[in-house]
Amino acid sequence: MNILLSMTAVVRLHKNGSQYLVNVGDVVMCHRLHKNVGDEVNFEVLGGMNESEMSTSGKVVGRVLEHGKGKKVLVFKKLRRHNHRKCNGYRACLTKVVIEKVELKGNT
Repeated sequence: MNILLSMTAVVRLHKNGSQYLVNVGDVVMCHRLHKNVGDEVNFEVLGGMNESEMSTSGKVVGRVLEHGKGKKVLVFKKLRRHNHRKCNGYRACLTKVVIEKVELKGNT
């Protein structure tokens, strides 16, 4: 597999528990981070691999590129035989982050 030839890490990008597989230079859309555009952010490493060595600790550094909203999701509710219909829309607030550095420590 060519994916594992460079430094690859699994990181938790937000407190909601979402995990992403990232390399240096990847652009990731995650839930809204309360940082300004251009700020540096550090992420928790859950696991990583550097060519042939595995690691479970380290640091991933990213930079906030922009804030935005995702696609609209429609939530439609209907009750049969009661002429009751309800339609709500929702757009998630997202942050675009570019991964600048992956540093892995220790071997397992």
